[in-house]
Amino acid sequence: EAVYELPKPAADAHYDYQYPMTIEELEQMRDELIAADELIAADIESISVNLTHPYNKVLSIAFATSKKAWSFPVDHKESWWNDVERRCVQDIMTQVLTQCKIIGHYVKSDTKSLRYHLGIDFVPVGDTIQLSRLVNPEAIEHGLKRLAGVHLQMFDYDEELLQYIREHPEADYKKGGNYGNIPLEKLLPYGNK
Repeated sequence: EAVYELPKPAADAHYDYQYPMTIEELEQMRDELIAADELIAADIESISVNLTHPYNKVLSIAFATSKKAWSFPVDHKESWWNDVERRCVQDIMTQVLTQCKIIGHYVKSDTKSLRYHLGIDFVPVGDTIQLSRLVNPEAIEHGLKRLAGVHLQMFDYDEELLQYIREHPEADYKKGGNYGNIPLEKLLPYGNK
C-alpha cells in the first residue's frame, strides 16, 4: 500500500494541501466543497490532450477553494484505489462537479476528457482563459503560467514538475512520453497548485 508524504510548498505554506487516501477523506472533501459558498477550481491531469489517444485516461484530479486544495489519483498506475473504491471516487467526483460552482483553466478540455473517459457530464460556471480575455483583451498571453504569476505570484508553480520531466524523457510528451510516467509524489502536488 502506497503512503505518500507530500510536501507543502514553502512559498504558500499558509495554504492547506490535502491528498485524500481513503473514501472517508474523499467524502469529507466532497461535503466541504459542496458546503463552500465560493467558486471551486477543478483541474485534471491526463495522459494526452488528444481524447482518442489509445492510452489516454484521467490520471488525477484536483479541487480547490480559496484556502484549501485536494489532489488525488483517478486512474494512475500508482493509484491506491481498488476497483470498488475507484467507482466510489468517480461518484464523489461527479457529485462535486455537478453540485459545485466549478471554474477551471481551459476547462472545456477537462469537461470533454471527463465525459469521454469517465462518463461525467457537468457544466462549469467559468473558464479562466475566457475571463482573462474579457478582463485583459490586450494581453497576448492568457496561459495558466502567466495568470498564476501575475495574479498569485506563483511564477514557478510548475518548476518541480518541469525539472522531473527534463530528467525523465518517459514523462516528456515532446519525446514520446506522457504524464502517466510521472510518480504521484510529483504529480499530485503539481495538481494542487
